[in-house]
Amino acid sequence: MTKRKMPDGARQNGPALEKAYKFALWLVPTVEKSWTRRCQNRSGANPAPAQS
Repeated sequence: MTKRKMPDGARQNGPALEKAYKFALWLVPTVEKSWTRRCQNRSGANPAPAQS
């Protein structure tokens, strides 16, 4: 059985996909937190205290 060579693009896309995945893992909770605070403010509820 012979090894097939990967196209050069596959080697370049791997690190980019990993960075995009890590960015998405960071982005989702950040946007969700922001959205939750915005909805609480619109409903008239007391805003969450600022975390320091």
